[in-house]
Amino acid sequence: MRSSTPIRVAVAAIALAAAMPALADVALDDARARWQSAALARYEYGYHKYCECHRESPPETVVTVSGGAVTGVRHRPAGSTAEVPAADKNFEYYWTVDGLFGLIAA
Repeated sequence: MRSSTPIRVAVAAIALAAAMPALADVALDDARARWQSAALARYEYGYHKYCECHRESPPETVVTVSGGAVTGVRHRPAGSTAEVPAADKNFEYYWTVDGLFGLIAA
């Protein structure tokens, strides 16, 4: 009689793989609910964008959001205290945190 252990392991692995997206969706929904419950009218967040143009020392980008819209963006080059503001016409390329949740969920 053959052992059914390999089959059970395979079935368990398939079930786990199938459940992973649902678990990720639940975690994302929970995080979004926590964010929305904070109900911040104004906030800033920053990030470092790693790309070919700044491989060794990416600048920090700080995004200001007020009333649900991006109202300011500034870049701080690595090793500098000076900030370079982004032009208002480029704000469309940056996201609010709600927009980031939508991007992740898509």
